[in-house]
Amino acid sequence: MLRSLIVTLALVVGSIAIAGPKVDDAALSALSADARTNLVDPTNALAAAESAVRDARANLEAAEAAEAAAEAARADAKDDVQAAKNAADAADGAVKDSKGDVKASKSDVKSAKADVREAKNELAAVKDQAKAVEDQGKANIAAREAVYEARKAEETAAKVHTAEANASVTAAKARVVEAKAAYKARKAELKADATTKDVVNDAKVAIKSAKSAVKDAKSKAHDAKAAEKEAGAQVKLAKGDVKAAKAEAKEANDKADEAVAAQKDQVGAQKDQVSATKDAVAEAKQATEMERANAKAAEATVDARSADASEAKGAEKAEGAEVKAARAKLKEAEARRDYAAAVLELAEAQALMSAGQAIDLKPFQDEVSSLTPKTATTSASQ
Repeated sequence: MLRSLIVTLALVVGSIAIAGPKVDDAALSALSADARTNLVDPTNALAAAESAVRDARANLEAAEAAEAAAEAARADAKDDVQAAKNAADAADGAVKDSKGDVKASKSDVKSAKADVREAKNELAAVKDQAKAVEDQGKANIAAREAVYEARKAEETAAKVHTAEANASVTAAKARVVEAKAAYKARKAELKADATTKDVVNDAKVAIKSAKSAVKDAKSKAHDAKAAEKEAGAQVKLAKGDVKAAKAEAKEANDKADEAVAAQKDQVGAQKDQVSATKDAVAEAKQATEMERANAKAAEATVDARSADASEAKGAEKAEGAEVKAARAKLKEAEARRDYAAAVLELAEAQALMSAGQAIDLKPFQDEVSSLTPKTATTSASQ
């Protein structure tokens, strides 16, 4: 509205200049020089005000960009905090899982130890059984060796009896020979003397008796040889029994040793399992400690990210305050610019009036006064 008034004023002054009386050129030139001089300061003030407006807008744009950056940083901080919380939750879950693994491993250790105890008990039982088998085998061998010794003694006695029987046969044969010799002698004497016939008969009886004794001795010798043969067979059987008993005892001992060795291997395997389970427990405990450390680190990260988020919020608030301040400065600069422009227009009007007739400038001064910024110290009248 002020510019339209100035344009109207200029047209009026121009029409007056054209229709009115001529003004002295020298005076006009002097007045124009003064008017130009009066226009310099308002013009400079307007340029400074426009420069201040540009600076304020640049500051406002920078503040708004900083506010956007702070908002983005706050969003990133929120994401980081959420990610850190998720990591902390995951770490807590891992710690719980690790604790469960430790409990399970400890249970496995207890079970493995129980298996070891059971295996040791079984080993002791197997050893006792093996000892009993060994003792029984030794007893069987001793019994059969006793039988063998008895059979061997019987064989020796049979051999002695056979030897005695053979001696009896030999003695009987000797008596037969003696009887035959006596018979021949008696028979010869019979030929010489018939009175010796009874003696010859006695000799025949003696020979017959001797032959009968030889027959009995041979029969006894035969029985003795049969008994000796039977005793030898029994000795052989006893030897076979002793050998079989030793073989059976050896086989039983070997089986018992194998059972003991197998049980020892089982005990060793159980012990290895216990050691492996203990190692697993140690590893699980170490994993739990690591997970706890990770959980603490995640919690520290959450705290740090929360602090970053708080700092970002503070920065955002500060940037918002700066944006508000920049906007206020921009409004103030625009007000100063409008005031300077109004002052310039008023000066231009005054310059125009100095070249023509006087015009009431009260409305223009009121307009300038209404545009005076609150922070301005120069009034429209000045």
